[in-house]
Amino acid sequence: MSTSLLNSFKDIIQQRNALSSKNCFVENGIIKEEIDFSDGQLKSVPTYDFLWNHEAASDEDDNLIHTNRFVRDNYPDIGRDVLDLLPNSAWVLDAGCGRGYMGFSLLKDHFKNIRYVGVDASDAIEKALVFFQRRGINQSVFWQADFNSKMIPENFFDLVISIGAIHHTENMWLSLFNLTSKVKKGGKIILWVYRQQQPVRRLSDEYIRKTIRDLSPSDTFDTLLPLSKLGAHLSNLNVTLDIPEDIPLLGVKAGPVDLQRFIHLHLVRMFYSEDLSLERNNWQNLDWFRPYYAHETTIDELEKFCHGHELEIVKSNMIPDGTGIALTLLRTS
Repeated sequence: MSTSLLNSFKDIIQQRNALSSKNCFVENGIIKEEIDFSDGQLKSVPTYDFLWNHEAASDEDDNLIHTNRFVRDNYPDIGRDVLDLLPNSAWVLDAGCGRGYMGFSLLKDHFKNIRYVGVDASDAIEKALVFFQRRGINQSVFWQADFNSKMIPENFFDLVISIGAIHHTENMWLSLFNLTSKVKKGGKIILWVYRQQQPVRRLSDEYIRKTIRDLSPSDTFDTLLPLSKLGAHLSNLNVTLDIPEDIPLLGVKAGPVDLQRFIHLHLVRMFYSEDLSLERNNWQNLDWFRPYYAHETTIDELEKFCHGHELEIVKSNMIPDGTGIALTLLRTS
C-alpha cells in the first residue's frame, strides 16, 4: 500500500464531498466512514463476518484456484477487451471486494498500470489489505464503506468491477445505477450477477433460504454440510445422464449431462468442485443461501436497464452449467 496514494485518494474524497455531513478517516491503513446499514443489510452482517473469517476463506491457494478458474470461464477475453485498453495509471474500483481474491485474479497482470480501490462494508477489507501487501501491490487503497455510498467520487473511475455483489443489496438496480455514476464516460463496468434459476431450483432455493433464515451462520454451515457432501458423492460417481429431448417446461436441454450438475442446476443447489476442499465447497453453498438479499435477473432485464441508463452491453457470457451472467458494460454518456 502506498501511503501517498492513500492520502491523495482520501483528499479527493473529501474535496468532492465538501458539503457532506460524513467524514472519512484512516485507521490501520484503511479509509473508513460511518455506514448507514438498512435493516436487511444489518441481517447480512453476521453472515459476511462468518464467511470472510472462516478458515475456508483463509486458504489463499484454495480460493485463488476458484477465482482464477472463475475468471477464465466467465471472462476469457477480459485482457484483450478491457484491461489492455486501460490508460496509464487508470483508477479501478472493486465494489464489494471481500478479501480481494476476485479482484486479484481479474487484474493480476495489470497492477503495475492501475491504481486500485477496493471497497467493502465488512471487516474482510482488513484481510484484503494484508493479502495485497503480501503480494507487493502498492498502488492500492482499501476503503471500508457501502459501495452505494455517495462519498465514492462520481465520473472518476476508468473501470468498475463488481463480481457477485449487487445482487446481495436491497435494490440491485439502484446499486447498478450508483456504480454507473462512478465510472467515467467511455469507462467500463465488469459485472457478474445471479441469473434466474430453473423453475424447480428456484423453489428449492426459496425453501432452503426460508428454513435457515433464523439459524446462526455457524449452524447454517453445519446444516448445509450434508448437502455439500451429497454433491461431492454424486460428482465422484461420474454418472452421465443422456436427456433424450428438451423439456422447456423445466428449462432442461437435451443431451449428455453429469448427474451432479443436472441436480445442481435443475433441482437443488449442491455446488461442488473437485479442486476445492469440502469445507470450501460448503462455504460456497452458504454464500448462496445465507445472505438476506439474493436477487436474480435475466439478460432481457439487464438489456432493458442498460438501454435506459447510458450503458451498452459490450459482451455477455452465460456458461452453460453456470448460475450467473458475466457482463462487460460501457458507459456511453
